[in-house]
Amino acid sequence: MKELYRINKGCLRFVLFLILVCAPTSAYAANIEAKLADSVGTNAFVVQNKDGNALMNVQSDGSVEIGPSPGARLQVSGGEVAIVRSGNVIQPVGLLIQTRDVGEGRAMSIFTAGNGLDTSLVIESAHSDGQRNVLLVNGMTGNVGIGTGSPQGRLDVNGTIYQRGGQLYADYVFAPDYNLESIEDHADFMWSNKHLSAVPKAKSDENGKEIVDVGALNRGVLEELEKAHVYIEQLNRNLKELKAESEELKARMSALEAGR
Repeated sequence: MKELYRINKGCLRFVLFLILVCAPTSAYAANIEAKLADSVGTNAFVVQNKDGNALMNVQSDGSVEIGPSPGARLQVSGGEVAIVRSGNVIQPVGLLIQTRDVGEGRAMSIFTAGNGLDTSLVIESAHSDGQRNVLLVNGMTGNVGIGTGSPQGRLDVNGTIYQRGGQLYADYVFAPDYNLESIEDHADFMWSNKHLSAVPKAKSDENGKEIVDVGALNRGVLEELEKAHVYIEQLNRNLKELKAESEELKARMSALEAGR
């Protein structure tokens, strides 16, 4: 029998902590009973109210159940969950993990907000001076907002975005050993393949929607822009040479006409 009701000591300490800290002392004494299970089964330790309704179970496998119909290692049903380091809960939510009260300085919070399908998951950093930084996932639309609580698209960023990794710049175009194709070769590729040589060819997913590697696309566009400026410089140099040759020819023609 002792083996039957053996439970994880850490889970038992956690349960007792919740009972002693979260429940008022008088309610615990008058209306709540904590005991080992009366019969053989999955429940090893039970906390119930005066009517015999289970409030919390510690199962024999170490799982903790709060509320009815558990389905996870720790499941809380029929109420809100708050893990708060200090201060007050910032708002009524289904889930809250909060480091401290905003009034104490800077608070980092993870919580759900809204109701039903319109519930959003929010990660927020708030400061007592009113400054707020937020990452929000809208449960209705699936839109993600960074720096905004009302994202207007799949990803809505209010601020500067930095990308790291991969080849992001195309300054190799100006290197002496860079093999720059001629304008004619560049034009032939462009018209034959229907895209610029440095820009990735259009791709689609299994649903026919276009997909893109943003870093590769930006680098390709930048490479083509820099090559275009090299071509412009080459054409400008050729134009100057042609203009100089034209001026020289005009001068010779003028001299010939004057000598007649």
